[in-house]
Parts: sequence; C-alpha cells; structure tokens
Amino acid sequence: MLSKRDQERRDILLKGVGWTIFIASCSDGSFYSGITRNIKKELIEIHKLKKGKYIARYPELLPLKVVYKEEHLPFREAFAKYSYLRDCNRMAKLNVIKNKEICCTWPMYLRGFREEKTEST
Repeated sequence: MLSKRDQERRDILLKGVGWTIFIASCSDGSFYSGITRNIKKELIEIHKLKKGKYIARYPELLPLKVVYKEEHLPFREAFAKYSYLRDCNRMAKLNVIKNKEICCTWPMYLRGFREEKTEST
C-alpha cells in the first residue's frame, strides 16, 4: 500500500502536464525515442551512459541530436505517443520528423489508459 505522499506523487505524474517525448538522431543515422519530464537532464544522463539501455549497450551511437520533440503533454498522451514512436519503423519516424507531428493512429495506444465509463441513471 502506498503512503499518502507516494499517492500524491503518483497522481502528479499521471495527471500532470509537463511530459516531453522526443526523437534523437544517433551518430550512425538511427533514431532513439524517449519520454521524460526534463529533456536536458535526460540527454546529459544518456551521454554519461547512466540512462538508456540501448545507448549504454552501444555507446558508439553517441552523440545524440534531438530532431523532434513535443513538450508540455499530459502523461497519458505522452506515453501513448511514446509507445507509438517506439513501435514505428524508420520511415514512419522520418515522416514524423518531416511533418513535425505524429500521425492520427497514435490514439490506439491509449487503450490501456482509458478510464472506465460509469453509467448514469
């Protein structure tokens, strides 16, 4: 059971606006997708190999250059878009970068987050 402080923290993380999703270009031309509340801190930690399992495994992919980002998103939307980006192939990610927006199919990733509808009488 969570303490009151932990419950408040969890609620802020889930409901709070302030999440950023990003696509970074690696030195070999591949892409790295991420979700964070502080993109500057995230990139510093990735470059120090403290975060990002993929980059830690292949440090030759550094340095990263952010080529796309969306900021100030609610957690549910940010996580759904991140899940979509994580599953995208290279062409889809290039399309997102070119068009500066994620296509309309990302809402299907919200399925796990939809709140149950209550029946009104």
